[in-house]
Amino acid sequence: MNKILIFLISIILIYGCNSNAQDSNLIIGKWECYRVTCADGRDLDLNGHKFNTDYFWEFTKRTYIDYYSEHPLLTKEAEYTLKDSTLNIGNSKWLIERLNNDTLIICFIQPLDNKISPNSRRTYFKKVSSFTNVH
Repeated sequence: MNKILIFLISIILIYGCNSNAQDSNLIIGKWECYRVTCADGRDLDLNGHKFNTDYFWEFTKRTYIDYYSEHPLLTKEAEYTLKDSTLNIGNSKWLIERLNNDTLIICFIQPLDNKISPNSRRTYFKKVSSFTNVH
């Protein structure tokens, strides 16, 4: 019985580690934002204007770059970590709702209560390019 339990735990641990490594590789690339909503599905607007979706996120093995095509001076770069379904970028925390070869959907986690509120920002990205052999 103990051998079976040890075997099952080993399989679960191996699968968990492999799954996280696959997610880490899937996120690498350049992502174009195409939609931003509130977590409850309402369109997110700022003073009657739709939220600007004219920006890209780029992930390498260790770093994240956020840049706007219209405003190159607003480019930000930071290190990120990806663990389970949580993406930490600098001091920001995001819940990954979907990550596959061409889609990334994330929802901002409110820092004060560490939860997603109805007004949390949900951001939709499509992958526009993949990278290989990046640091």
